[in-house]
Amino acid sequence: MPCTLWLSWRYLTARRKEALISVHSLFAVLGVAVGVAALIAVIAVMTGFDRDLREKVMGVNAHLMIESAGGVSRPDDLVRRLERADGIRAASPYVAGQAIMKAREVVFGVAFRGVDPLGEARADGAARYVREGSSDFGSGNGIWIGTELARTLGLKVGSDCALISPVDGKERDFRVSAIFDSGMYEYDATLVFIAVHTAQELLRLTDQRVTGISVWLDSPGKLKLVQGRLASELGPFYWVRSWLDLNENLFSAIRIEKIVMFVILTLIIMVAAFNIASSLTMMVMQKTREIGVLRALGATAAGIHQIFFLQGLWIGGLGLALGVAGGMAITLNLNRMADVLEHLTGFEIFPKNIYYFDRIPTVIEVHDIVWVAACAVLVTLIASLYPARHASRLEPVEALRYE
Repeated sequence: MPCTLWLSWRYLTARRKEALISVHSLFAVLGVAVGVAALIAVIAVMTGFDRDLREKVMGVNAHLMIESAGGVSRPDDLVRRLERADGIRAASPYVAGQAIMKAREVVFGVAFRGVDPLGEARADGAARYVREGSSDFGSGNGIWIGTELARTLGLKVGSDCALISPVDGKERDFRVSAIFDSGMYEYDATLVFIAVHTAQELLRLTDQRVTGISVWLDSPGKLKLVQGRLASELGPFYWVRSWLDLNENLFSAIRIEKIVMFVILTLIIMVAAFNIASSLTMMVMQKTREIGVLRALGATAAGIHQIFFLQGLWIGGLGLALGVAGGMAITLNLNRMADVLEHLTGFEIFPKNIYYFDRIPTVIEVHDIVWVAACAVLVTLIASLYPARHASRLEPVEALRYE
């Protein structure tokens, strides 16, 4: 082990009469650890929230939606044309609208979507979230409802309900054929699926018109490329919108919030950096005599600088290691911790109706940890510069004058 590295470690683990410095160094280590752990946990939650939200939105919605003013006429021709295009896995017509759902004398506002069950199954769309019942709409009076809506209205597979048309106010009877669970509260509580031809009748759409065509791609990563190509090929009478376009504000807000949280929590590490600087400054003052002896024995200013600079790195490195371990432990057990707090306090820590999800989503990504570690190391390096520079400027005669 190099002499400077060994001395920096010896100085960090102070003897009994220097216990105050040792405790101060311990607090500096813990400060870095707390900042790093908090940053990793929060970034993991934000990343998990963004990823899960994208998966939920893409699971219920298609990659692209093609619509036209007044609806799309002759949808079957357009579907066949789209399915022959490169990069498109499946296409299916849909009808979207809003209605009043009535069940057991209880009324509830819902958004309905008329879909082709075969097209949904072929595209691996909303049909994959069906947990109970059959994805078949039967003779046309079948309806899929979400788990939260089923709980609210007290419905189950086989229960009868009705939708009141927003066009003429007439009721149409339905029977629950399936209950789906997308994991996203908003969809599970307010969205229902019916057969596309039934939705056309409910909205009194003539000439077999539909609201639009849902398009699923072979590779979601080529979304912008395929969207631009279809917009050019179909012309100005069609709107080609992606699921990102429909949720642009939401995902932009999440992205900005993630950046802001990163900056705010980095301030915790910066506070820890002040502790590192003060701890090293105290160490330099305490070790003035030893520094004078080392200089008298031939140690260079660069060597003294390196000793105290490495001591700062020891503090930052230990804090970083503890912080990464603690942050990962918190992230992996976050839902368990929330369950315990809910049990002890009776307060719902993560309300589903506010945060969309039934559990706290967390994703630990390597590049996020690398960014956090880089910031922690950089702050530690900056905090160690002044004390190390001050120690290296001590002259042997001045350091030993009063010893």
